[in-house]
Order: sequence, then structure tokens, then C-alpha cells
Amino acid sequence: MKQERDSRFELLRIVSMIFIICGHYAYHGFSNDFDVYSRSMKSSILFTSIGGQVGVNIFVMISGYFGIDNKINIKDKIKNLANQVWFYSYFIYVILLLLGIYDFSLHNAYIAFLPIISKEYWFATAWIVLVLLMNIINSYFRKLSKISYKSILIVCMIVWVIIPTFLYGNMYENELIWFSVLYILGGYLKKFEISISKTKCLIYGVFCWLICWMSGIVISYIGENFTIFKGKEFYFMGGNKLPIVATSIFIFMFINKCAPFYNNKINDIGKTMFAVYLVHDNYFIRNVLWQYLNKIFSINNSIKFMEIGLIVILFVLSIGFVTEKLRKVICVLLRKEFYKYEFIKKCKN
Repeated sequence: MKQERDSRFELLRIVSMIFIICGHYAYHGFSNDFDVYSRSMKSSILFTSIGGQVGVNIFVMISGYFGIDNKINIKDKIKNLANQVWFYSYFIYVILLLLGIYDFSLHNAYIAFLPIISKEYWFATAWIVLVLLMNIINSYFRKLSKISYKSILIVCMIVWVIIPTFLYGNMYENELIWFSVLYILGGYLKKFEISISKTKCLIYGVFCWLICWMSGIVISYIGENFTIFKGKEFYFMGGNKLPIVATSIFIFMFINKCAPFYNNKINDIGKTMFAVYLVHDNYFIRNVLWQYLNKIFSINNSIKFMEIGLIVILFVLSIGFVTEKLRKVICVLLRKEFYKYEFIKKCKN
């Protein structure tokens, strides 16, 4: 009997995707013209941008949490992921061509038809490579004692979190390595109990989010008078920066310490979250959505920023959910036609 999905983590998956949409909305939509906005508007952009990297971190940690003790069916998982990525890349490009939003070009066709190789979706490309390595990672870390596992994790945190945070630099450029660290981290939280209350996890998570936010505000204010700090507002909001990593861990631990529950509707929505990402962060959609959103609505104050942001979140989630349901129906119909064709072909032979 197939085990039901734990709705705690499906809900966390949904929240993570909302965070990611918020981050894309704020960063892609407003960071290029950041200096022209008022201080209150800048503050709103910075606060919302934090969600993007926190959401990505949690998304990968969830997979580590559930994957570390299992043997992954690599072939089926890669096939499903690749089919899903290709479908959305191809489907969206063709629709936008038919609508006249884009003209045909070999460059765009290459991106649309080979989305994984072209890195149209950086997340999906890194994710698929990580999937190929999951069983190797699982087989090694599954056997480790708590002390050995923790020692390796501490070294990873020092090299890929502490050092890049306090020594100006970025070791996050290799997404595969960082995703592997997050996967291992999620596995540790599954295998070993950490003695901290649910309430403290929530408080620390909120505190770290606020620290990250305040760092951006302070750097932004200082940058108004000192050019060396200008444009560095988002420095502590990188995915492997300490405040972001700490926020991700505490939010994850808070959910993990909540009582398990099962809700079919939440689980059904949770299954479509990868599709929500593939729709709204598509190379062609991204260039249209975030560029014209601000121009259409003339967003120039915090209230309007939040109002339009809420509409964007609901719209993107809805489109992603409906599109994924349609994709599954189309896949079932195509599969039936394929089997029907194969049956007729065999009969003729």
C-alpha cells in the first residue's frame, strides 16, 4: 500500500514556492531600478526578496529529508522530471509564438527545445544532476554515525556558508555543490533529533529573516553616501549566506516539530509546485512578466507593491496548478493513443 504524503511537508513545499514567487517578484521586477525608489519601497523590496533563496533552500532540504534513507528510482525520476521540464519549455514557447509575443529565432528555439542543456531553468538543471547522484549520496551518508555526519556537515557549513558570508566572495556559483549540501542537511534533520522547541524554531526563524532584512536596509542607507556599498543591498540574501541558511533551517525545523497530518487537498496542490516554478520562471515568461508588470501597474509605493504582489502570487499559483492538471490529462491521452497505435501495428503484423 502506497504511503500517504505527510501534509506538513507538502504545506511547507507550497509555502516555499510562495517564498520563491515573492523573491522573483521583488528581485526580477524591481532590483534593476532599486535606487530610484523611496526608502519605504526599498524596504519592502528587500523584505520580499529574502523569500526567494529561503524557498529554494527549503525545497531542496525537503528532498534530502525524504530521500536520504531510500533507494531512488533514478531512471523513472529523471524521465518524469525531464518530460515535465521539456513540456513546459516547449508548450510556453509555442504559445508565445502563436500570440506574436516572440518572433521565431534559432537561439530561442534552442533554449525552448533543449531547456536542460541550455540551462533555461538553472534550478531544474542542477536538480536533475543532483538526482543522478542521490543514491551515491544516500548509500554513503546512510551508514554514518551522528558524530561523523555532523562533522562533515560542519565542514560543509564552514566552507560553503561561513567563509562566503564573512569573506566577500561567492562559492554558490556551482549550484550542484550547494544543492548537495542542502540535500545532506535535510537528511541530517531526518536522521537525528535536535533538541530545540517548536516555539524557539519559529522565533529564531523570524529573527534571522529580520536580521537579513535589516542588513539590506542598513547597507542601502550607507550606500547613499558611500559608493563602495552601493548595489550591495542584496549581499546577505544569497542562498548560501548565513542569515538565509539559518532562516531556512529554523523554518524547516519548525514544520518538522509540528504534529504530522494528512490532507488530500494540500497534498494535491503540493504535487504541482514544481510546475508552478516551471511556468512562472520560464525564460520567455520571465522576460515578459517581470519587465512589464511594473510598467502596467506603475508600482511606486509599498502599499501598491504588496497589493500587486498578492495578486501575482495567487495568479501564478492558480496558473501553475491548472496547467499541471491539463498536462497530466494530455499525457494520459497521448499515452492511450500511443498504446492504441502499437496495438494496431502488432495486429497488422
